[in-house]
Amino acid sequence: MPFESIGIQPLWDVRIRTRMIQFNTHHFKLITITHKNTLLTGCPVKRVHIRVTTGALYFFFKDKDDLFCNVVGHMMDRLNAVLTEHFSVEVDEMNNGMASDHNEDSDFESARNIVHEIYMHREEVLLVLTKSQGSSMESMPDNIVDQMDAHNAFICEAMCRAYGTPMVDRNVVHWMSHSQIDMFIFMVTHIDNEKDALKFVETGMKYLISGWYGLVKPWRSEEHT
Repeated sequence: MPFESIGIQPLWDVRIRTRMIQFNTHHFKLITITHKNTLLTGCPVKRVHIRVTTGALYFFFKDKDDLFCNVVGHMMDRLNAVLTEHFSVEVDEMNNGMASDHNEDSDFESARNIVHEIYMHREEVLLVLTKSQGSSMESMPDNIVDQMDAHNAFICEAMCRAYGTPMVDRNVVHWMSHSQIDMFIFMVTHIDNEKDALKFVETGMKYLISGWYGLVKPWRSEEHT
């Protein structure tokens, strides 16, 4: 029996591919939930397909938080993988004496990869940003900022040392980390398609990278003091 939705375009239409209900050895039933946001915010589910009651649905999940994590978990894993790969490239640069010869192309490539992952799973991203209150995903945006902040502090220290400039104030580094993540949050909440998002991020990255070098490189007035 092929997996299929109920044939309408609901506000939220999520196919839960994990923990399928197996009624017998020949047929698997796919749970399709319409209006995902109503389910996860505690309001009545308007329709559950294939004769599965709400009670039966929750039999396969510990609670709403468990359901929430199953819906958005794969997307978060993919984003984390893209970030981790980019971080490893920059760490290798710093550890190999290339702090003053950073390849900005890798920044743009990483940003494009993040945009692609976000728009492949835009509904899930918006769910985390707007409907995660009270769930274990509630602090996920802040956690990503903290992850970015720890990495940026390391990179900033290496670059300041290479350029012979004082270490940037830690609060400024944290603000820059927020700015990086906020760019993507603004993008996904204001731009509906990946093509326009890529154009936006291309410009945004130029702004962020220029600002970063403004922090770690000496200003012209400082070069002669």
